[in-house]
Amino acid sequence: MNLANDFQPDRSHLPGVSGPGFEIRVDAGKNRLYLSLGELDLESARAVVLGLGRWVWTLSPGFTMINDLTRYQPVNQKVALHITRGQTVLLKAGMGKGARVSASPLADLQFSRRGKQVGLDVETVRTLAEARALLERWERDNRPAQPRDEA
Repeated sequence: MNLANDFQPDRSHLPGVSGPGFEIRVDAGKNRLYLSLGELDLESARAVVLGLGRWVWTLSPGFTMINDLTRYQPVNQKVALHITRGQTVLLKAGMGKGARVSASPLADLQFSRRGKQVGLDVETVRTLAEARALLERWERDNRPAQPRDEA
């Protein structure tokens, strides 16, 4: 086991919301959303969408997201409908880029299929370190050009 890749940072100091099977945190300084999902039922899936609707608007358009699915359990179609609703909230709020941390092909399939339907730009990686590196690279490559001083 590679502890550096399996380390789950404590983000409880960041504003957000959590409930059974999920946690949503926002880091305004990094303009980043952290979404961790575990075992969801219909009620907790609805709470995720409501939480996203509340907290995503505290970020600026172009924000990035790390979606941690390392504890996620695949869900039925009724619950999965809320995945699409949550992804639509992210898209409408102006998400720039997302990284999905997952080792489960079924979780990847549930999220990527629905993300493509709404046009969400999220890549699947295997570790949180890969997710951070991916988003940092995207932020660097997509940073607005600074105007040059003309003397």
